[in-house]
Parts: sequence; structure tokens; C-alpha cells
Amino acid sequence: MRRVRPVFMIAALTLVGTLTTAPPRATQAQRPRIAVSFVIAGSTTMLGLAQLLSKYYENAHPDIHITVNATNNADGFTEACADTAQIGASDNYIQNAQLAEPGCSDMINIPVALTVEPVVYNLPGAYFTPRAADNFTPLHPLKLTPRVVAGIYLCQVSRWDDPAITVLNPGVTLPHQPIRIFQNGEAGGDNAVFDQWLSASDARWRPPTDAGQHPQWAPTCRGSVASVGTGQIVQSIANTPYSIGHVGFDYAVAYRLWAAALRNAAGQFLTPSLDGAYVALRRAIAHGFPSDFRRSFVSIASPNAYNPSSLEYFLVHRDLRLTPQTDAATRQAIKDFLHWTVSANGGQKFIAMIELGRSSGQTHFLLAPTASVRFPIRCRRPSGVSWTASSSNSSS
Repeated sequence: MRRVRPVFMIAALTLVGTLTTAPPRATQAQRPRIAVSFVIAGSTTMLGLAQLLSKYYENAHPDIHITVNATNNADGFTEACADTAQIGASDNYIQNAQLAEPGCSDMINIPVALTVEPVVYNLPGAYFTPRAADNFTPLHPLKLTPRVVAGIYLCQVSRWDDPAITVLNPGVTLPHQPIRIFQNGEAGGDNAVFDQWLSASDARWRPPTDAGQHPQWAPTCRGSVASVGTGQIVQSIANTPYSIGHVGFDYAVAYRLWAAALRNAAGQFLTPSLDGAYVALRRAIAHGFPSDFRRSFVSIASPNAYNPSSLEYFLVHRDLRLTPQTDAATRQAIKDFLHWTVSANGGQKFIAMIELGRSSGQTHFLLAPTASVRFPIRCRRPSGVSWTASSSNSSS
């Protein structure tokens, strides 16, 4: 469970790119001419993170300008592969089909952030609305299992007082109301993580083979709505009683949605937290994890592991190749930026400053780059260009 942190205000600030804790920017007269510029493009979920890192890096390097464009995961990969953007942003790992695209076989994903995928709902009433001191976690979270969530999306569980839900929530009076489902039609990692989780947890869902960006939704249930974009999803759920959906953690916190306690693979019900995600990833690494980080860890059988958890990535060509859009100076600037994000005195320091998700108040070490630099990991975990996994000091 999350401890006391002003996470709602912080997440909202990062989502809109307003950084009140940023050091003063140099005035126009003080700033030298922009010598190098490059583009980060992709995931809308990672927009706040990319803007945060870019702003702080520009403050320290006023001769560099970084443009952040929010599109979607698939476009982020395509643009980075085609060099129309120099860094892609994605909240899903690179798929085999993407590597098979012309000119993309050398693309790599650099782990940048650790996150979770909450199932969120809107149930009116005095029992459901109170929150913990962190102003986000419900005091009485609705308990759901992967099988029940799959049943909802498969139109087999259609009302809130369905026996499949009431048996998980004894003593709780649930409304006899239809469940309004908001489905995300956007090409994004949120969908892929949700799809991977249900595929790993319930045989009725499609096989988890190279899960792509678009979930193969079941027939649309009565009252469900196919929306485009996470922003539309969160606003719809916030404004629609008796609704349900899944969104990225930052959005769930920023819009103060109610998040279900999901049963993990060890049988424990947990509300979403980044401590739970940290445990899940540490356990996954302890049991063997590919050095390219192209594997999900959405279903981890550890009592304190939140399921589903996932990584968010920066995408680049392995050798940051020279192109007409990326000359030698830009290539070096990108490399320096990526290494800066890994430094405890660089990007990690500023990420730790806002304390988004550092619910235990601890500094964790998770991954070690081949350059022998180690860095604290919490909610946001920038990494270097080439990484290996470290399974020391595993948590359970």
C-alpha cells in the first residue's frame, strides 16, 4: 500500500509538464545559441516523464533543445526507427514484428520507468468513496480477480452485484446496476500490458504470443464504450457512475480514480503501488530475465508483487547511427542525455525530488549498466544505452 505522499498533485504536475521544483531557467540573454536539438516521440503515458527529464536536462545544458511529441507507442517506434524522431517512448517492449520491419532490426528498448496498470472503477456511495491518507488508495477497495475482470470484458459478468464479484467482497452491498465498460482503442502499451496480464491469467483470453499494441477485444458488451485515448478514458470513468476500465498509473493518480485490489498470482489482493511493482520486477529478474528486457512480468507469484506491473522504455538504434537528421554532435548529445538519465546525480536526482511512487521512502538499486554505473530505482527508472540485469538483493 502506498504511504503518505502528495501523489495526486505531483502526478498532475508531471502530466501537464509543469515543474514547480525545477531550477530557474536561464534568461534569453544568458542562454547561448541552441547548438543541438533532438526529438522524443511516442507514448502519451510517458509524456510527463519525458518532459520532466527534458526540462531538467535543458536547464543544465542550455545549448541543447529537446522536443517531446506525444503520439502513441507504435508511432514512437516507427519514428525512432525512421529517424524522424531520435528517441522513441513506449510503455511496451519492442515486439518481434517491429524488429522485422525494414531498417529496424537494431532497435533496442532502454528501461526508463517502472509502473503498474490499475483496473479503475466508479462506484458511488459512502462505503466506496473514502480514501487513505495518500489521497488516492481506497479505504475499501473493490476486490477483483483476473478471471472476473476477463469475465467483465467477455460480457459474462454484466452487473456489479454478480455473484462472481460479491463472493470476493463479502459483507459489501454492491449495486444492482449494469457495468459500463470503457475500452481503450488507442495503440498503446497500456492495452498491451492489460492484454498480457489477462492472457497469462485466464485461458479464455487469447494466447499471450507476442502480444501487440491492440488488444483483441471480445464482442462489445451492452453499455460499453470504445474510446480513443487515455485522456478520454479517464474522464469518462470519472464522470460515469458504475463504470470500469484500465488506465496507466499516473493517470489513475492524477484523476483520483478508484483502483481495484487485484488478486496476484500468489493469491493476495493488492491495490496498485510502485512498491508492489518493484517486488514484481525483482522477482522476475531473480528467476531469469532477458538482457534486452523484452519480456512481460505481469503475473508474478509473490505475496507483495502487484500484478500487472510493467516497464516503460526509451527506444533507440543500438549504435545511435549517423543520419542526415542525426549528425555526430546530435548523436553525442543523445548518448550523453541517456547516460545522464541513469546518473544518481542526474535524472534520477530530479525524479527522486518529486518522490512520485517512492512510497517506502527507500532508495532501491535494481539494474546495473555495463558502464558500471548503478542508480536508485523507484517509480521512474532512467537507464543507460546498454544494460544488464542484476538479481542481487532480491525482494519477495
